[in-house]
Formats: sequence, structure tokens, C-alpha cells
Amino acid sequence: MNCAPTRHFCIGGALVLFLVVTGAAPAQPTGDQAALSEQVSAWMAEGYDALERWDYAQAGEIARKLETAAASAAADAKIQAKAAYFHGRFQFYTADYEASLPALERYQELDPGNIHQEFTEFLAQVRFLADLWKDRLEFKSEHFIIRVKPGKDQILVEPALEALERAWPVLTRELRVTPPGPILVEFYPDFSAFSQATGLSEQDVKTSGTIAVCKYRRFIVTSPKALVQGYDFQNSICHEFVHYLIYLRNGKNCPIWLHEGIAKYYEPRWRGEPGGALPLTSLSLLAAAVRTDQLISFERMHPTFAKLDSPRQGQLAFAQVTSAVDYLIRTYGQESLFRLLDELKKDTDYRQALQRVTGKPFPQFYSDWKEFVRQEHFQEIPGLEVVELDIKKPGEPGGEDEDQVSEADLKENEAWKFVRLGDLLRDRNRVAPALVEYEKARSLMPLNPRLLGKLGLAYILARDYDQAVARLDLARTYYPGMADTNVKLGQAWTGKGDLNRAIESYERSLTINPFNPFVYENLIRLYEKTGQTDKLIETRKRLALVQG
Repeated sequence: MNCAPTRHFCIGGALVLFLVVTGAAPAQPTGDQAALSEQVSAWMAEGYDALERWDYAQAGEIARKLETAAASAAADAKIQAKAAYFHGRFQFYTADYEASLPALERYQELDPGNIHQEFTEFLAQVRFLADLWKDRLEFKSEHFIIRVKPGKDQILVEPALEALERAWPVLTRELRVTPPGPILVEFYPDFSAFSQATGLSEQDVKTSGTIAVCKYRRFIVTSPKALVQGYDFQNSICHEFVHYLIYLRNGKNCPIWLHEGIAKYYEPRWRGEPGGALPLTSLSLLAAAVRTDQLISFERMHPTFAKLDSPRQGQLAFAQVTSAVDYLIRTYGQESLFRLLDELKKDTDYRQALQRVTGKPFPQFYSDWKEFVRQEHFQEIPGLEVVELDIKKPGEPGGEDEDQVSEADLKENEAWKFVRLGDLLRDRNRVAPALVEYEKARSLMPLNPRLLGKLGLAYILARDYDQAVARLDLARTYYPGMADTNVKLGQAWTGKGDLNRAIESYERSLTINPFNPFVYENLIRLYEKTGQTDKLIETRKRLALVQG
């Protein structure tokens, strides 16, 4: 998601103007009061601008000036209220919610006639965050601070810091931006908390795939345990780091399509992979959309991908913008991207900026990009499905093994009646006839990830490990973000006696869902057998943490 604040509550627009400009002064202010009120209004305008620019040092200076002004003899209740409000807003931006809350409550007491719905909602948000993080744990590396709740989410700290510190030298060098001070990363324990922190609804998340945002000079991130299958949280936080760097470089002067395109392009660089790499699903969607002329316009993507119509549109949008950035760099050189960002600082009309950089009117650039996609010969893969994020409900265990065929499934595709029968047979230990039913279903939906997982498990139960690996490898190739596929592959490779591949599969599953005790237990046994003592000791510690 875009770094720039997408929801200002009471900081932007009408409410700030109301607070700064129209706050009523006493009926007959003294000269000192009038002068002080004017100065306070000027400071607050500067302060809000500093917050928007992420210049928290200047904003903090202004907060101190306002505090001094509020304590002066000339300050009336209105001036004190403004100072309290700005202090609360400043502390919220710096993620000190416990300091923000009393300042906002003080504002409410001092100026009760100036309270509106936006402020009420903001106050409720801060109250929630102050309570959520009152028992927080924070872990620091050279450039980052990870904030988590005590308990299982502590398992995220080490891999998150490892990924981010690996990303730091690569991304700061390649994007030519060096951030000041450490960057805060907050892992929210469940979707409800993430929604409260960001204002994103469940539908927003499912449409856009947004499970992390860069906002207020920090990363707001959903814990993988909030999703049934987890997600590649290391890649996601490195994606947000790119957004962070772009915002430091350009502020708000970068359209959402380009913001997301650059972030997605550079997202895999922390692993040493080339920029612009996309999964096969995305490439298939892009190829089909170009062929059928069903691309999503860049304007339609504004102001956020979260408001597109469906997960398919969300994934297509990411594919389009990543490919567009790839095309720009490969055709006009790496420097063209930075020239484009510099042009956007002067003029936010991206069409004009692109023309100045490429020498082509935007329609020609867009047409040439589509031809570029055609010449890449991306494969349209029949039967490939778009996987939606599956948000876990409170108390839900997660994983494909608990996946039941629903009435909605049956209405969508008659193949699911074979799957449901296969599940019933499998659960009664009648694996061979279950496989027959599953394979019938597969003839109708050959690349359904849920079905491939069920087939893999059934072949493992039948001890036909070759067939299990074949089905599960297919699932991992097309749907790499499903932890359970890797868990089953670990089981299948163990059955085949290939312990190294089993270890690789289990370890890969932990990069998506690091909360599964079954995986740690199996890895402990495999590390013992292969003599990997250091990993054995570390994995026992991690198992204790996720079981705690």
C-alpha cells in the first residue's frame, strides 16, 4: 500500500481548518491573546505540514512551542485546547499512543463544543491502540524496531529483522534514499486490530491483498497468524520498506500506480532476486487482460487498490504496474525511473512527466508497454485460479486439513460434490476410493489449490509419495503463498526418504506461517537425523515459543 497517509481523520481538510482557523476566540480578546492566538495558528499550520512530510523533529519542536504558549498567562482555553490537540496528534504520529490519549482527552475537556464525529472516531482509535500496546515488547536492530504483543508473535521478530536488515543496503542504494533514525514495525495480532489501526475493512484486504501498510513513518503489519494460510511476511515488510523510501523521496508526489509498481518491482531484491519478478498467476492474468483488452486504467487504481472490484482485479493491477515499471527501466534505462520521480516533484501529472522522460505522449507509451507485454509471451494458463486472502476468524485453527466443502462451493462448480465425497471417504480411512473422487474433481478444475492439497494429503495417506509430490509441486509452482502445501511436501519427501528436501519444504512453510507446531516437531526430528545441532537447538526454542 502507499506510504502516504490515506486516511487523515482529523488532521487534514475540514477539521484541521476548523481547529486552526475557526476556533472561536473570547468575545473581547486582549492584544496579547490575539497575538498569541495568531502565532499558535501559524505554528499549528507548520506543524501539520511537518507531520505530513514526516519531519517529526520539526513537529516536536512546534509541539514544545505550543506547550509553552498554552502555559503562558495570555493563553485562554481555546489556545490550550489547540496545543493539547496538536500534542495528541504528534504523539499519535510517533506511535506513542499512551501519551497521545491524555492530550486528546484534555482537548475534549477544554473545547467540548468543537467535537465532531471525525475526532470522536480518532479518539476511539487512539484509545484502542493505547490499550493494545500497553504491554508491548520492542526489539531493536541497527535500523529497525519491531513491536509485538507478548506471546506467539515474538516468533516473527528474528526473521523480520533479518529480512529488513538485508533489504536496507540493497534498497537504500538502489533507490538512493537513506532514512533518518530507526523505522518502527508494528505487528498486529489479528485482523480486527489491524483494521482498527488502518481503517481497512475485510473486503478492502481481500480485494487488494493488503496485509501491511506504510503509514505515519512506520509499518503497520498483520501477523501471519491472522490468516488461515499465513503469508510471506518478510516479502511484505520489504515491500513496505520500498514505499517508505519512495515517500521520503517524493512525499505525496507519486501516483498510486507508480508507488505500487516500484514497490512490487523492488520487493524481491532483498533476497537477491531480480526486480520485477512476478508469480505465474499474475503473468497469466496480465497476458489474458492484454489479449482481451480488459486492463485496469491507472486512474481506476486511484486512490487505492483496496477499492477495486475483486481480488482478481487487485492481482491484475499489481501485475500491470509492476510490468509497466519493468518496461520503463528495460526500455529507457534505470535512470529513467529517477528522472520520472524528479519530474513528479515539479508536476504531479504523471502523463506529462512520462512524456518528458520518454519523449512519447502517454497513449503511445501505454500502447508500447502493451506490445512489450505481448512480446514477453507470458503464458495464459487454463484453469489457474485467483487465491483470495482467507482471514482467520477468532479461534479458527487454519490450514487446508480443516477445509470443508461449503454450499457456496457446490453452487460455484459441480466438481465440489466429488471433493465432498472424497473428504467423507478419506475421513473413514477409505483412501483409494477417495482418490478416485478427487481425481474426478481434478478433471473439472485441474489447478484448484485446495483440491491439489487434498490430493497431496490423500496420496501421502496411501503412501504413494511420488504422486503426492507431483500434485503438491504443481500447487507450489502456481500458488507459492500457501504454507500448507509446503507442510505436505515435507511429509511426502520424508516418506520418500529425501530428508534434505523435506527440511527445505518445512523451512519454506515457516516463512509463510511460522506458528505451526507440527512443522517444528518434524524439523526437530529431521535435524536430529541429519546432525544439524545448531538448528535443532534453535528450533526447540521456537517450538516452546509457539506453544506458549
